[in-house]
Amino acid sequence: MENPTAILEMIRQRRRNTESEIELLRVDITRLDEAFVNLRSQPPPRPTVPADKIDSDIARLEHKRNTESMSLPAEKKILKDIEKIKSMRRAHEDVKLFNKKMDDLRAKKDTNYDRLRKLRDALTELKIAESKLIVCERLGGAVEPADLVEDSISLEGNTDKIGAIVGKGGGTMRLKEAEYGVSIDIDRKENAIKLMGTQDGVEKAKIWIGNIFAAEEHDIKINEDLLRLLIVRKGERLKQIKSEFGVRVNLNRDELSITVNGVIKSINKVKGHIANL
Repeated sequence: MENPTAILEMIRQRRRNTESEIELLRVDITRLDEAFVNLRSQPPPRPTVPADKIDSDIARLEHKRNTESMSLPAEKKILKDIEKIKSMRRAHEDVKLFNKKMDDLRAKKDTNYDRLRKLRDALTELKIAESKLIVCERLGGAVEPADLVEDSISLEGNTDKIGAIVGKGGGTMRLKEAEYGVSIDIDRKENAIKLMGTQDGVEKAKIWIGNIFAAEEHDIKINEDLLRLLIVRKGERLKQIKSEFGVRVNLNRDELSITVNGVIKSINKVKGHIANL
């Protein structure tokens, strides 16, 4: 792979630029939403005379005024009615301008939302490309991004196991990413764990996660002599049990017991091991 460090930095810069543009776009969308809501709350009065009847109504009143004899008050009333109808023309113009402004805001919002969707898609692709290059870097450049595979594991019914996968401060997950040469991503939106790496690395990560999902918790009673044996030399025997059997162990001194978390097969081995101490 040609100059992977430079390619990775270029992708990261493009990702940062895309994230910045998305943030600016969100601000503009919020501004347009506020303008739209504000404008919609102040519509102009609706004309009481249809636009296509204004000219005919004025002509009818003008004809009546010019062809019929009437008193001065009656003529003034007709003139007043004519002015009122003419004002409807201005009201129609106001409504037309209002609708145009609303349509313009809708169009700008639609354009921004379309752009936002494209940017989000682009950001997803950049994150995938970045993850692939990071995995390749972990593997010492031994594989190309095109050689990597992706897989996912559903978290349905196992969301309580996320803590065990991630570990304190993300330490467990980072350790396994380095060990298997993979990237592990907890996608809470899709309620899944996304994996990326070599076929072998992904399979190992799936087995590790599967074991966590299948893990059970058992309490094993111990006596004081066994307690002292387990904690001697800074708990060296407990560390050996964790490493040898692939389990998590918590020592409960007050209750004289140890809590073992792991797959049932490993837990049974731990029980047998402790019984022989």
